[in-house]
Amino acid sequence: MNKTFARNYGGAIYIDSKNSDIQIDGLVQNQSSALNMMGGVIHLENAKSINVSNSDFSQYHSPSGSCISSVGFNTQIIISDSKFQEHVEFQFPNKTQLLNSTSIGTYGVIYITDAANVAFSQNAFLNNYQKKYGGVVYIRNSSFQDFGSNYTRSIAVYGGAIYLEEKSHIELKNITIEYSTDISGPPNMEQFITKVITKMNLILSFFISR
Repeated sequence: MNKTFARNYGGAIYIDSKNSDIQIDGLVQNQSSALNMMGGVIHLENAKSINVSNSDFSQYHSPSGSCISSVGFNTQIIISDSKFQEHVEFQFPNKTQLLNSTSIGTYGVIYITDAANVAFSQNAFLNNYQKKYGGVVYIRNSSFQDFGSNYTRSIAVYGGAIYLEEKSHIELKNITIEYSTDISGPPNMEQFITKVITKMNLILSFFISR
């Protein structure tokens, strides 16, 4: 799948069906955009579930969810054994460059709200950055688990790798975060993961390297 574009939602795939179970396996994507809104490759307005596996995403863009976005209620989302590489070559922008860029998204490579559950496993995220929240992941009001994924060279102003807001249960185990940072202020834990804690049960087990 190469060079696909949409004006607003879903640069390659748009789904709006509450009864749909979507299976995506072995997809290879390159250069997709949703120019004005969200879901540079895939946008879910409503879906029962989506399972993405063994796929390779590269050079995607959208203001929110530069690769995948989901805004439907109670969607089950599983993403495993997949690679996400927003930029072929990594360039470390400073805060001014990041905020003023017109080619960098705002809310995560993967943007999810109000899902029933989000589960990641053994994914590789490389060379991703956002001008505000979540260099790779922005998730709101959804339970989230990640087992064994690798986040390498990701940047955002808040939450260099992951930005989590209003969750009920978060479980991050054996994930690796390397050379990822936020640039909002002095060095601290929030360079890597920003948590807005609202009734959150948090379990962490991961390796961080700068």
